[in-house]
Amino acid sequence: MNKVKILLMSFSALALLFSCQDSNKEADNEEKGITMKYMDTAVNPQDDFYSYVNGGWMKTAEIPDDRTSWGGFQILRKSTDTDVLGILKEAESSGKYDANSDQGKAIQVFNSIMDTVSRNGAGISPLTGKLDLISKIKDKKDIQKRLAEQPTSVSSPFFGISSYSDPDDSDVNVAYVGTGSLGLPDRDYYLEEDDNSKEIREKYKEHIASMLTYFGESQDDAKFKAETILALETKLAEPRLDKVARRDFRNFNNRYAVSDLGEVSKNIDLKTYMTDLGIETLPDTVLVMEPKYMAALDELMADTSLEDLKTLMRWSTINDASDQLSTDIATTNWEFYSKTLSGAKAQRPLDERALSVVNGSIGEAVGKLYVDQKFPPEAKEKAEKMVANVITAFKNRINDLEWMTAETKTQAIEKLNKFTVKIGYPDEFEDYSDLKVVPENTFYENMQAVSSGII
Repeated sequence: MNKVKILLMSFSALALLFSCQDSNKEADNEEKGITMKYMDTAVNPQDDFYSYVNGGWMKTAEIPDDRTSWGGFQILRKSTDTDVLGILKEAESSGKYDANSDQGKAIQVFNSIMDTVSRNGAGISPLTGKLDLISKIKDKKDIQKRLAEQPTSVSSPFFGISSYSDPDDSDVNVAYVGTGSLGLPDRDYYLEEDDNSKEIREKYKEHIASMLTYFGESQDDAKFKAETILALETKLAEPRLDKVARRDFRNFNNRYAVSDLGEVSKNIDLKTYMTDLGIETLPDTVLVMEPKYMAALDELMADTSLEDLKTLMRWSTINDASDQLSTDIATTNWEFYSKTLSGAKAQRPLDERALSVVNGSIGEAVGKLYVDQKFPPEAKEKAEKMVANVITAFKNRINDLEWMTAETKTQAIEKLNKFTVKIGYPDEFEDYSDLKVVPENTFYENMQAVSSGII
């Protein structure tokens, strides 16, 4: 399919969406098909086809204050979210879902976010126990032990281990050793010397100091620690791959035998860390995504004081949990990350934010509620038959090709037969029966349950 056809199909879908929305407001003047007012026919399509197709939309559309981008998919998402919120609230008011059911757990997570009275009453208390664990670290070796014991509640700005498909054999998974999380979303924010990057770094330090005061730091101590945190994060940002290098996954495919991990880092015992994580049978090899970064981290761990390392861990843990605590802390977090960094002018309504969290954590429980009302089994069956007919037609076309050899046709059809059809929703929904969500949980505690790996 050429580029023009792709653009035309994209516009048709967008225009149809707008037409459907317009029809809800102006039923008597329903416009079907391509909505001409969103085109700019004054533009010659041979000169600028994109502006010809989308020019009217770009001239008239306004980004809502609580969004940083706006278009057909965002409009469709907002419409769907409105439907899902109605369904979720109706399910809650009906009282027919047991607290231990998957749907009941989704309702509980949603309610724990919406219950701002309880969140504000709890303040920072849901997190204080985890911060105490950091305070009790006695030496640098204890750092990795604490990170392994509390992988979901004590955040690691240093490194992490996860499991994904092996780039050399997608039928198996392999362990990946990756970089830790930093407070700014991109390496360039730490390193670039343009005025905007410098301003962001200053505002980031102000944000860190503001957040630390919620957790008992004096203003002077908070400002001093903000300087320390930015300096350490800058040292951890510099050795990371730049944007261009990150686009080539071959740069991440650095395989090491577990027995050779001592070559990667002397001050971090990755083999022991994996054992402390509870991995009973260690793999033979792991992928160290950025060896240069690990070497720099090794030096930083050796050269940095224990207290400064603990300060960075404390900040990382606070920053990761800030949206799950009181509304004033969550708002301070929003003001920096969404307003300052992304340009949002207003927060999205709390119920929309709560739904986003539920969708991202136990989404299939809500999804089941949605499809029960919006996509019945007969609709899915009809769609699956349509796809089956398309596959059959494709198979017939392959067999009728004159230029393709019999052997190639056989291989093409074998490939076609491996096509997996996924329509609407899974045949079996995710089972959340082991998820430890109870009515007494705070928002933070519910997110800890979700992140614990039980599910």
